[in-house]
Amino acid sequence: MVVFHNYQAIREKNLLKLSAEALVQFEHINCEGYSIGTPQCWDNDFLQTIDVSAYSIFFICTNTVRHGFYNRLTDYKKVWGLNHISPGIFEGAYDNIKGRVYFGIVKANGEEGFKSNIAPTLMLTPKEQDISPVQVFDCFKKSKFDFTAGEKTSVLVQLQASVPNSIILHYCAKGEISLSIYGCNAENLFPDACLSKWENTPTTAVYRNNMQL
Repeated sequence: MVVFHNYQAIREKNLLKLSAEALVQFEHINCEGYSIGTPQCWDNDFLQTIDVSAYSIFFICTNTVRHGFYNRLTDYKKVWGLNHISPGIFEGAYDNIKGRVYFGIVKANGEEGFKSNIAPTLMLTPKEQDISPVQVFDCFKKSKFDFTAGEKTSVLVQLQASVPNSIILHYCAKGEISLSIYGCNAENLFPDACLSKWENTPTTAVYRNNMQL
């Protein structure tokens, strides 16, 4: 099992980055298989703070295939086949320095939709507010954005700012365990008291498709 500890919060204007460390405790000797996720307490408190039923939820799905490895087959599979998920409302692709980025957007609603493990990047927009999937895609394509790189702040900040009242969440479990939340006054979403509460309350791990990218 995975035990989380040493919770931290970095607060910047319209950004809250949560992080934690994980300790893997094997139940059996020589047990080797395990996956690192993010603490479920983050999701639980987010759902208690934000009424997700008032938002449309868009999962941003990607899969980068390195140069020399993408071909007609990967073009045919697109992000849906590569990530083994059902097709969504938008698909596209662009090339960058790493290879070919296969891109897709899946729309969901409500708490059940929020908890889906479709992708590690979610964009929440007020239901009364229209958003073009092409607008979201172009934000990444124009910068030839590399989803396999560590820091994702720049493009996500631009995307969130382009859609008023939106909230973007990005989960990471590669190199660090973190949840970055972008939105108006996001830095105040969770008070410091939450850190102590999480530290002293056991929680399980949440796994999302391609979260280790």
